[in-house]
Amino acid sequence: MSEPVFRLSPEDRREALAVAAAASGRPLHLLDKDVWLVWVLDVLFRARFGEHLVFKGGSSLSKGYAIINRFSEDIDLTYDIRVLAPDLAGNAPNALPPTKSQEKRLTKEIRNRLPVWIRQEVLPVIRAALTESELPATISAESKRLFIEYTRLAAGTGHVRPAVVLEFGARSTGEPCESRMLVRDAAASVASVAFPFARARIMRPERMFWEKATAVHVFCRQGEYRGGERFARHWHDLARLDRAG
Repeated sequence: MSEPVFRLSPEDRREALAVAAAASGRPLHLLDKDVWLVWVLDVLFRARFGEHLVFKGGSSLSKGYAIINRFSEDIDLTYDIRVLAPDLAGNAPNALPPTKSQEKRLTKEIRNRLPVWIRQEVLPVIRAALTESELPATISAESKRLFIEYTRLAAGTGHVRPAVVLEFGARSTGEPCESRMLVRDAAASVASVAFPFARARIMRPERMFWEKATAVHVFCRQGEYRGGERFARHWHDLARLDRAG
């Protein structure tokens, strides 16, 4: 019977991931982070608010659809605006504000309500799961982000911090989306170890294509060059989505 990865000693976990790293060609510190990432997503989508949460962005294209193979450090999540702000979402099927003034009001309200919801609802759930499983990690909140910082098994290049960063939004319904099992990078290489698994509600690739196309359009209309991975990733993901059909 497979031994759960978090019940292994740090030395045995490191050895198991070293085997997976040799088989997959992916660095050990990234495989370590992937284990934590899937564990956190499992906690989120098993929670009572999970039915209103949608996993999106580059990480979801990799973990849910295997459309891209770049390692996306942050986890993007959308909480259904109809649940967070039913008084503002209205009766429209897409919950979009009909006027510019209403859009500004909605944006301001979401900016105020979202961090409160994160601190009061999400943070306690993850903290309780960490405590219950006696895992070597801490959690903190900063505005619309949560940081789960774990004790790393191996030093990396310095570019990827030993933390899972969750970034939440709540300006849409997250639709269309679907439930999918997540790819686990190390699981296929080490049969004797049971790695965390998760089923998540993931934004459909068609919707993500248009989100990224819109972002690229905005950058171009601004008339400024913006370098760095933060902006280049949209072009990369669009190319991969196009290749995937």
